[in-house]
Amino acid sequence: MIFFLKTAKVRKLNPWVRGFLGPLRYEKNENNDFIFSSGFNLTQEGNAVFITDAPQSFNRERVVALLDRLLEEKADYLGGYTDHSRDRFRIELDIKRGKKSSQLHGITDVFNNEVTAYNMITVEGTLAEIMPEEVIRRFSLFRKKHLIRRFKRLSAIEEEKIKKNNELIRFIREGWNKKVTAIKSKSDLELTLKRAKFVYFEWLSAMPIYRLTLDEVDKCKKLIAEAKQQLSLFQHRVKDDSKLVQFMIEELRELKERYDP
Repeated sequence: MIFFLKTAKVRKLNPWVRGFLGPLRYEKNENNDFIFSSGFNLTQEGNAVFITDAPQSFNRERVVALLDRLLEEKADYLGGYTDHSRDRFRIELDIKRGKKSSQLHGITDVFNNEVTAYNMITVEGTLAEIMPEEVIRRFSLFRKKHLIRRFKRLSAIEEEKIKKNNELIRFIREGWNKKVTAIKSKSDLELTLKRAKFVYFEWLSAMPIYRLTLDEVDKCKKLIAEAKQQLSLFQHRVKDDSKLVQFMIEELRELKERYDP
């Protein structure tokens, strides 16, 4: 996804299964079906060769049955095996002298093949075959649109925050904190503030009197400065695609660090 965000191109994806070290691949067969295939993983430890992963759907009994059959058929490379498996596959193979792990026919060329359906419901509500690469492209573009709407919404919040605090500063400097004491009802106060061209008259009329001091002006100025900084950040992400892309890339890296360190 990061590659697509940087280049607008999608790399061909290779299958991946967490913790699985054997070969994985997917390809179309003659019937135009997508086939997901997985195979054995062999690990060399000194002079010893171990099976550490088996094709998907192969349990220990099935692997042992395969090795027993190879011994019965007198495979020219296998002298026997020792099963050290516990939580994971760990079967030591007794490879005959002169044979290499790449020559273990009947093991390295055994794959489990499964037909994989990439059918998905589109946003229009129709069923379509959508490959993983196309999912990345569509999701990236959808995420962009969502973030633009989000940052526009956040910009509007910061703009309102600036306007409200500017009105509060005006309210205090014009001495309305003293004038309000002579106004009997909240509705009269709102009407008076509205006539004085205050936009947020309802918000101001609900303000506690203890906040309406000159000390509050400094707090308002600080809040305005912070809001302007945030507003600039959000607006840049809306208007500048490179800034938005950089934000998305940072998001993805944070997610990877958190969930796939």
